[in-house]
Amino acid sequence: MPPISFNEVPANILVPFVYVEFDNSQAIQGPQIQPYKGLLIGQKTADGTQADLTPVRITSAQEAANLFGPGSMLHGMAQAWFASNRFTEVWAVSVAETGMAASAGALDVGGTATESGTLNIYIAGRRVQVAVASGDTAVDIAEALEAAINADTSLPVLAEVDGEDDSIVNLTAKNKGLPGNFIDSRMNYAEEETPAGVTVAITQLTGGTGAPDLDDLWAALGDEHFNIWAHPYTDTASMTAIKAELKTRSGPTIQHDAVAFAVIEGSVSTVGTFGDGHNNEFIVVAARQNTPTSPLEMAAEIAAVVALNGQRDPAPVPNAESSLDQGPGESGPLHAGRTQPDPCGRHCNHESHAGRLCYAGTDRDNLQTKQHGRGRLFLS
Repeated sequence: MPPISFNEVPANILVPFVYVEFDNSQAIQGPQIQPYKGLLIGQKTADGTQADLTPVRITSAQEAANLFGPGSMLHGMAQAWFASNRFTEVWAVSVAETGMAASAGALDVGGTATESGTLNIYIAGRRVQVAVASGDTAVDIAEALEAAINADTSLPVLAEVDGEDDSIVNLTAKNKGLPGNFIDSRMNYAEEETPAGVTVAITQLTGGTGAPDLDDLWAALGDEHFNIWAHPYTDTASMTAIKAELKTRSGPTIQHDAVAFAVIEGSVSTVGTFGDGHNNEFIVVAARQNTPTSPLEMAAEIAAVVALNGQRDPAPVPNAESSLDQGPGESGPLHAGRTQPDPCGRHCNHESHAGRLCYAGTDRDNLQTKQHGRGRLFLS
């Protein structure tokens, strides 16, 4: 047996012992980057040109709007992704809306304006402004609201003045299914003032039912390796299917490990029960409370930050500012109270989450964490 050559241990040392030395001279040198690839799963509108179950690489939010329709789930998710990460390769795929129903809500305008001003409505965190003149009636304002909402094609809803009461603006989600129930509508988020004499009663969107059958999606993805997934489907059937598929893909015969990100709405008790029912190493779910930005956009944003940091170096805890954490009155989706999915950064009370993200809620001193295997569920 040839003598063992050491770099650090002297060859003439006579003290009996077991000497161990690590030689990294043959290790890979230079900046080696894990080429992460993201995947956005959602739905398109009738205006989208891309066929369902056909994954496509996207390079901008506008391209997503062209392929999947302005205001579609995938358009919103793409906006959130590219606002936080413009460097990691990302693909998108739409699933069919078979057997689903769309969410619906309303804006009920009342009174007559006694002063001029501006009405500020936030839908999914995006501000819609309507000029109001003194003397404008509820019907006048409702018609202006309808026009302004439909003019912003990035919004996930369509507006239409009610056929029986012209002072009511009905809102309908552009995409069908359960995720539409979490499209938030609110007034004066940035502490604006409603013109005197005018009232707006908001009925939040509800009534969305159904989730896509994901079995055909797995075949459509083939053997392509997507490291980071984002999706809006947190119903039991969808979560079960996603966990099973990720387990298969990470198995010894495929070895395409990945983590899927989603966001749910609810109290600590609700999301705690959810976490107990989805103990899995392949999913990360953040909690959303009183936040205008939709869960699907938040999921895409978190996934984008993880992909960006993981591609640089998967070992350290991600630490990056959210590009969607904008101040009141700025364009784009907003987070209530200027909180955000914070990768263990300035709003987080925990020193380490083993590389997982923590969603810092409005009560930052009472943040609770549930840990399930390699996956994480962070509650606010």
